[in-house]
Amino acid sequence: MKVGISGPFSGPRSRYGALLKQCVAALSNSAGSTGTDIEFLFADDKATESIAIEAAHYFRSQGVSMVLGHFNSACAIAVQTLYEQWRIGFIAPASTHNDLGKQASHGLAIFCPSQNAQAEQLFAPHCNGRTALVHDGLLYGKSLAQYTHGLLHNQKKTSVLCRLPLDGVSPLTAILSCNTVVYCGAHYKGAALFNSLVKENYKGRMLASDDSSIPHFTQLLNTKHIDCRVAGLAGGYQYATEQALQYLVALAGSQQSAEQRFQCLGTDWGHYRFDQQRRIESARWVLLELDDIG
Repeated sequence: MKVGISGPFSGPRSRYGALLKQCVAALSNSAGSTGTDIEFLFADDKATESIAIEAAHYFRSQGVSMVLGHFNSACAIAVQTLYEQWRIGFIAPASTHNDLGKQASHGLAIFCPSQNAQAEQLFAPHCNGRTALVHDGLLYGKSLAQYTHGLLHNQKKTSVLCRLPLDGVSPLTAILSCNTVVYCGAHYKGAALFNSLVKENYKGRMLASDDSSIPHFTQLLNTKHIDCRVAGLAGGYQYATEQALQYLVALAGSQQSAEQRFQCLGTDWGHYRFDQQRRIESARWVLLELDDIG
């Protein structure tokens, strides 16, 4: 059985790709861990939609029957319909965008909660007073910030939307006057934003979305002595990836045909339980202190 592994193996988000490779290597090195013959093929999607589509075509040309990866939500959404059309199973360990689960009818299993749930459970309850919702303009960050903005509006809380880069003095001044700053987007841009706020002696609360729940985020911060918390998966993305790989191995070792495995993805099977958006029910969001990340 050929399995494609794709993620950002190069570029500024390569820490997630390295985590993915690390989990696959650990599985491969575990004697008798799979119980079946699995050949892993790797393709770098660089967290870029067009390159993710190239990776999908490569996997198809190599006769891959299942793909695990595409950490970036935009990449996952870009390839999901192709995989479904080609009857290639797709397991997404970390793609949070709500549209991913909504657009799939078969062949998809997601091992993390949605970003809307992140906004509802973590951000909205911790936004007090005036809140600045800052995003990087990309699908994941922009949609999460916009959804949080709508939530706060419905709760009669004041919030402003800002997009990076912050040009000029006025946008930064508007953020500094807020009680809470929520950053949604790629972790390295969030670290740069928080460093800028600290430099300006900002004393309010800072929250970051789940993309920042990796050690590299805290390494990029100039100080940890700030009121900052980060949304993250209970157990972390490494745990989610390991769970996704174990699920893949269990499916590969079953007596089902390739089409039966495809149809089974994202539906209740064995001890795995999924919701209507094909997300595993056991996954949940938590709010992490900086020291919890590394």
